[in-house]
Amino acid sequence: TVILTPGFTRPQSMFHQAMVTATAAAYNDFLINEVLPASPRIKAEIMINHRNPADGAAEIRRVGSNPGFVGVYTEFGGNYEPIGTAKHDPIFEAAVEHDLVVTSHIGMFWQKASPLSEGTRTWTELVGISAVCTSMAYVGSMIMQGLFDKFPDLRVIIKEGGFWWLPEFMAR
Repeated sequence: TVILTPGFTRPQSMFHQAMVTATAAAYNDFLINEVLPASPRIKAEIMINHRNPADGAAEIRRVGSNPGFVGVYTEFGGNYEPIGTAKHDPIFEAAVEHDLVVTSHIGMFWQKASPLSEGTRTWTELVGISAVCTSMAYVGSMIMQGLFDKFPDLRVIIKEGGFWWLPEFMAR
């Protein structure tokens, strides 16, 4: 089985919010009409506008019952409010309603919007440090702000944020 993600077609960095919402809906409709019917072994994540949680939740509810969708795609980074905040609850509520995993991928090309990137000179410093530290901040936000207490059936995947930091993080 293959699970398609929006990848670099994700629109979160677009300035115009209505355009982000429209792009997400068009992408999901394309998957439903053109891609998912090709094989039952093709699954996908729903593209949403997570910067506008009401629009994001509405899109999940619009297409979330399609059996081809197995997750909801979001991204995170230094220029976005952490997804653990109550502002994003509508997205998580809709994902739980449809039994979809919420995946979050490190966003922002080159991570330059993160304060963690200040003074970096190499790709390794920038991605190796900024992405991991931002992942920690987002996971911390989800835990400390009670996301999993509010939505005990919620499943979340952090993509490309590393994992070696998890034992130390859990100890703290």
